[in-house]
Amino acid sequence: MKKTRTAWILIGVVLAWWVPFLEGESQSLEDLYKTGKIRLVPEVRIADENLPDDVYFQMPSGLAVDGQGRFFIVDYNAHHIKTFDSKGTFSGTLGRQGQGPGEFEGPYRICLAGDSLIIYELSARRLIRLRFDGTHEKSAPLEFTEGSLRSLRGLPDGRLVVEREKSYFWQEDRPQDCRIDIFSKELRPVNKLEEAPIRRNSYITKPVRTNVPQPFYNDVIWDTTPEGKVVVGLSGTYEICLYDPDNGKIKSFSHDFEPVKVTKKDKDSWFAGMTYSSSDGQRKEGAADFVVKNTNFPRTKPAFHSLLVDPEGNILVFTHSEDKVNDTTYFDAFDPDGRFINRVEIVGENPINYTTIRAGNGFASIITGEDQLYRIILYKIASGSD
Repeated sequence: MKKTRTAWILIGVVLAWWVPFLEGESQSLEDLYKTGKIRLVPEVRIADENLPDDVYFQMPSGLAVDGQGRFFIVDYNAHHIKTFDSKGTFSGTLGRQGQGPGEFEGPYRICLAGDSLIIYELSARRLIRLRFDGTHEKSAPLEFTEGSLRSLRGLPDGRLVVEREKSYFWQEDRPQDCRIDIFSKELRPVNKLEEAPIRRNSYITKPVRTNVPQPFYNDVIWDTTPEGKVVVGLSGTYEICLYDPDNGKIKSFSHDFEPVKVTKKDKDSWFAGMTYSSSDGQRKEGAADFVVKNTNFPRTKPAFHSLLVDPEGNILVFTHSEDKVNDTTYFDAFDPDGRFINRVEIVGENPINYTTIRAGNGFASIITGEDQLYRIILYKIASGSD
């Protein structure tokens, strides 16, 4: 009897140590956000060293990760899709250069839609549906008169969400129209979700006919949820809307924010990365005088600049900070019903950029290092506490 009692005491001690560990392992993302800090921990890294000697990344411009963890990466300059298994081992390529079935001319974006891959081909302005083995299922052109595709996401039932921007090149004072539509499995628009004017570019005719990108404009920013809803954010007012693909708006919510002023450092940073050719043919750093003249800085930045939905359906809204352009250090976290969770800081490695997608237990991104080489990395969302 004494030995039995001793055994139960030892089991109790072990469980007392083990239970907190189990609770930590099963901690929800919402609970992580409540701590105020998270870390994005690399789980899979893919780079040129993962490829055969005669294959390399030329210009990867989009990626998708399926439920089995397989990677599908469109390489714009290579005119094909590079595929990898869940461990990052190279599997092969899908497609080749050309204009026939199973061929590409500049594949630019990719997403999963049901049990298919959807590719947007920039050169031919068309959508292409492929099976996972590369078999061509369907293609459809996007009419130029309806605008240029900016982004797309697939839905679990095989339909698409497509954002297009319509420009008015001959009307210099007219903003662009941003429109978000549901596309059918046949790759045709069937339902409009949102439409709003934006001032992303200013079109000028003198001294040259060109577009001048505009900083800190009020944008329409969106993502899809794991179950197939669409979250649309209006950055000028901090309004977030949740849409059903068939029945339209379900709900909307807003959040208080303190406008961040546009500083001289912001303006200098905006122009710093530009280059132009002078009248004598010399390549110069910075912005040409006519670009500076036609760039209009607002007094304050919009409420946010990016939006992502995590694997549990929480909505992450990346807000602006002082003296940084599109900084991704901080985000406001909301649960799937729009209830505010916390303001959260990403500590350590931060890969959030325009290529970032929801994948696995976190996010995946295409990263360009200081060596100008491409890397595709899958990150897990983890505690940011030391």
